[in-house]
Amino acid sequence: MGSFIMIISLIVIIIAIALSVFFKLSPYNYILLISGIFGILKSITWLQHDIYVEREGLNSYRVLALIRNDGIIAAKSVEGRVSAYPIEEPKNRSLQWDSLLGTQIEIKPGHSEKLQILRYPYDRSCTLSSIEIPTRPSSTHLFIHDLVKYRLDITVSWSNGIVIPLRFSLFIIKDKLDALAKSFKIKDISNVDVVMDVLKEFEKDGDKSLIDRYWRIRNRILEVKSLDEYMNVAKELESLWKSVENKLGSRASYFGIATGILNSYLVYLAAIGKQGEAKDLFTKNEEALNLEREGLEIEGNVLTKLMLSLFRVDGVEVKVDKLIDSFEKHIDVFVPALKLIFGIYSDEHVALDECNSKYGRHLYCVDAVKALSGDVNALDSLKNSIFQYLTDGELKQFLAGLDAKNFVLAYSPETPCARLALILHMLGQGDAKSVGALAYVGWRRHTQLPGLENLFREVYDACGSNCSIDNERLMLALLKLYHRLVWAMGLV
Repeated sequence: MGSFIMIISLIVIIIAIALSVFFKLSPYNYILLISGIFGILKSITWLQHDIYVEREGLNSYRVLALIRNDGIIAAKSVEGRVSAYPIEEPKNRSLQWDSLLGTQIEIKPGHSEKLQILRYPYDRSCTLSSIEIPTRPSSTHLFIHDLVKYRLDITVSWSNGIVIPLRFSLFIIKDKLDALAKSFKIKDISNVDVVMDVLKEFEKDGDKSLIDRYWRIRNRILEVKSLDEYMNVAKELESLWKSVENKLGSRASYFGIATGILNSYLVYLAAIGKQGEAKDLFTKNEEALNLEREGLEIEGNVLTKLMLSLFRVDGVEVKVDKLIDSFEKHIDVFVPALKLIFGIYSDEHVALDECNSKYGRHLYCVDAVKALSGDVNALDSLKNSIFQYLTDGELKQFLAGLDAKNFVLAYSPETPCARLALILHMLGQGDAKSVGALAYVGWRRHTQLPGLENLFREVYDACGSNCSIDNERLMLALLKLYHRLVWAMGLV
């Protein structure tokens, strides 16, 4: 603060000298002029800010502004006001509001106080999240869809002296929120502190933000109608990758962001027929894409390997036990049944033992395993138990016609991310019926997530005519679904 006051003092003296020469002031009037200017400056409070984040428990985070008083007098009744509105949004989506943040505070000269801007409870849902903004008189919850960007304009003002409000903006997309949440995991596992570097992305917009650049490319990919159009749009991933490729080797601040971009670029290369180049790039960065030994669950890397394998990139595969382990949390009580389907378990009794020991003999778990072993009554029990919670008549009718294997496969994934993983695996096995069942149920179950149900429907429709990766319609449908879901998962 001392240097700031010294600079201001020098400016005041220079201005005073210039005015005294211009107006030919007497020494007495010159002193009065300086005193008057300093009197005005004493009533001005200069506030600055820094953005930082605090962790609450394991899966909740608070983004705050540290408001610093660099002025001469205390700022009283300091309060923040936030205006939120969507930008670069899809059609028919609107939200705008303006509200006061938190409570009023006082900031003395040379001191700082925290102003909470938002709280983010990270939920791994792949597509939908919410942030809590501590407005008065009660907190405001803002749902963040992964295709919508929000701008938060924060204005900080106070009640005394000459007020020159502090203004700054944050640019919020779900990808940034997820990257911030997962940056703490990088710190926990590897002792590499990437948190503040990711947080800096919140004050960047457009080409200045790596995450934002990918977000705009991805949104354009979702609008393409042909593979040629996909190639024209997705080729921008190359320049984006060039911007971050040197970050991986040092495990530097944009490690998680670079990994997500690498995943997308690898799939793009394989999709346009550059399997050799994709293989070389994969091999060069294999360490970054194989982090199981460090305890990191990177589902996006698994999806990427499944896509590369489908596109016939040599040496890239996902073993089925790794597939189940990676998405176990999203399959839950059906894990023993899937292990039976995929041959990890060869005996019904082993699967039932896991139902008993790990899932408390959950009815779904037991019935699914028994149904796969030919127990018709168990299959009927499983279907009836599930149907009582379904309201979609067409979905019930479709599920009712499935055999035990495809019923368990189609219903078990709880998230669209796990569903895509199973689709890719079954497509690699040449099982068209299972792919169709998974895609159909994805279409009917995810109607609460705008746009996502249509992507699953595209997979289902394309699979109906030719359920092979050589079918360009199916390839395009899978690419769009992959790019929609993989990004946040790839941010470690």
